[in-house]
Amino acid sequence: MLAALERRFLADLLTLLPDGKTVVARKAQGRATSARRLKCPKCRRQFRLPMHLGRHIATTHPAKRKRAA
Repeated sequence: MLAALERRFLADLLTLLPDGKTVVARKAQGRATSARRLKCPKCRRQFRLPMHLGRHIATTHPAKRKRAA
């Protein structure tokens, strides 16, 4: 009974994947093709996610505030 349940689960999983490949193969393929890098405009650092670039800019290159007169 457990083997039948496992076969049905795998069959359902394969129908959900667009090309029928396994999840592990899709993850490895995604890493190889995602060479997109976001560069910091003020230094040479590179990031994959915009969130990480934003955090870097906010902490490393803070905007200078104008002093109140």
